Amino acid sequence: MLAHAREEAETLKKEAAANLEAMLKRRERMALDKIAQAEAKALAEVRAEAVDVAVAAATRILTRHLAQERAGALIDQAIGELDKKLH
Repeated sequence: MLAHAREEAETLKKEAAANLEAMLKRRERMALDKIAQAEAKALAEVRAEAVDVAVAAATRILTRHLAQERAGALIDQAIGELDKKLH
């Protein structure tokens, strides 16, 4: 009877350890997923900010050095091509 109780206790101990290990692995995967999502979001925000800065700089340069009509056309063209150049 005592031997059986010890076997049962050992079995329960092993099951609890296995369950704990599985739970820790799930939590680690969830944490890594959250980190990956945050990295992707940060990268998208940096890219968007870089586009805004590039457009502002190009606008400033073009408007200072080109005739108003030509500058506007070039700005419109550059904005139209942004999607192709970012991907």
